[in-house]
Amino acid sequence: MPSPATGGSGTQDAGVINIEDGGGSGDDEPAEKKQKKCTSGVWEYFDKYWVTVEVNGKKEQQHWAKCKFQGCKNKTSKGRCESRFGTTGFWTHLRYYHSIVKGQQQIKTENDEKNGVTIVKPFKYDQEESLKKFYMAMIVHEYPFNMAEHEFFQDWVKSLRPHYPLKSRVTVRKEDLCMLEKENMYEYFKTINCRFSATMDMWTSNQNKGYMCITLHWVDDDWKIQKRIANFLHVKGRHTGEKLSDTFTSCLLKWYVEKKMFSLTLDNAAANEVDVKDVIVELKKHSPLVCDGQFFHVRCANHILNLSARDGMRVI
Repeated sequence: MPSPATGGSGTQDAGVINIEDGGGSGDDEPAEKKQKKCTSGVWEYFDKYWVTVEVNGKKEQQHWAKCKFQGCKNKTSKGRCESRFGTTGFWTHLRYYHSIVKGQQQIKTENDEKNGVTIVKPFKYDQEESLKKFYMAMIVHEYPFNMAEHEFFQDWVKSLRPHYPLKSRVTVRKEDLCMLEKENMYEYFKTINCRFSATMDMWTSNQNKGYMCITLHWVDDDWKIQKRIANFLHVKGRHTGEKLSDTFTSCLLKWYVEKKMFSLTLDNAAANEVDVKDVIVELKKHSPLVCDGQFFHVRCANHILNLSARDGMRVI
């Protein structure tokens, strides 16, 4: 297979010793002159982020970009994206590994049964949507999970899109059940008339990456306490109150429970004070809160006891 042009692939200099991932948020961008607006269509398929590198004993900030396609780990899937490097390497990666050609307009045809005509529409390949349709077909038609590992089925898929991310039967089973559970929860939440209480907590991995866990709690019609994890996601960049509130409210909007919230339980981190105020303001735009949100913020009792115990241990 021909190798992509090196002009946009972002190959590191020989003197580079270490790279620290900046998290992809752009919050730690160096103070430089205002950059020009990116107009190339290639940035629809790549995410930009900053990294700190050591070159000849000196640390410097570099702008990199990585492919948005899930599971794409080819060596050309990321590279330097400063203006002097151009976008040739990124376009080459898209052409060889994702069948996307610069300037090519993809179209699809659909039958309009009502008017009896064929409609031509622009088409944009969405890998996530394609996987969802595959999982839905497995569920509706009750195909066996190991179908994803059948030799000739894989050959057929590869003939359509050579780099389509085929999954193992174990992964297909897990993601099918997850998608089915989500669909069931969407329908179930629509029938609930009670209010939800939520807990939100941040967790940092051993790779120093921050993750947020959002859990919804409610009492069902049989007076039994229920809870479900609404989202567990990686939060990039600095964990400011504004970013936490945006992440939390977007999760509520995805589950359509923003009009049914009662309270939010958080620990005593300083950023959470700003977080909960922004959440209250945002939720009031959709529906009034109980007592105008005076009791919306609940402080985590376990965290308070933990802090008290630590202070007591210092004295001892």
